[in-house]
Amino acid sequence: MKQAGKVMVHPSVGDHIYVVRSLGYAHHGIFMDDSKVVHFQTPLETGEMDSSEIVESDLYDFIGPNHSEWYVYKYGASDEEFSSNPRGTCTTKQSDDPETVLKRAREALREGFGQFNIVGSNCEDFALYCKTGQRCQVSGQYLSAMRKIEAARQAAATGYKSPIVYVGCVLGWLSAKDFQSQTNANSDIASSTDNKNGQEAPLDTAL
Repeated sequence: MKQAGKVMVHPSVGDHIYVVRSLGYAHHGIFMDDSKVVHFQTPLETGEMDSSEIVESDLYDFIGPNHSEWYVYKYGASDEEFSSNPRGTCTTKQSDDPETVLKRAREALREGFGQFNIVGSNCEDFALYCKTGQRCQVSGQYLSAMRKIEAARQAAATGYKSPIVYVGCVLGWLSAKDFQSQTNANSDIASSTDNKNGQEAPLDTAL
């Protein structure tokens, strides 16, 4: 998957960084001045539905045991960059200065960020808040979740009941468009069959 900016060595203080997990979602955090990352540890990370808190981790603990590639979330992207990169990798919003970003992250570490919610209160929303002071309800995490839900709905509407298909929707391997194409194809076949089975009446009888 195309990303906004891969870093090979070390992030800069105040950077919003993220790592793509094996389940197909990205985890976001703020890189601090002591090689730590402050991030919103959500149920997606812990596997426990009631677990959501702001925590501070070593960089490599944040990245994970598989040493996944990590990326810098880009701020001040042009409209063209924003359109060409996947959601959840960049924004046209401008970042505040690093000192302000770190101050917000430390305050959240003490005071929390509220209960996890895929809309407006997820790990990406937290990092965006630290960088800009604004909460956002159209984060890449939210849009990704909506796309996966729509894919699952389309699969069910098309008649696919297999758990493998459902897993494909959850992991983002299948999209709603895949099933919409199948629905259109089925409609064309049904229409063709109807035309063959129901012959048109002779012109003089129809009039």
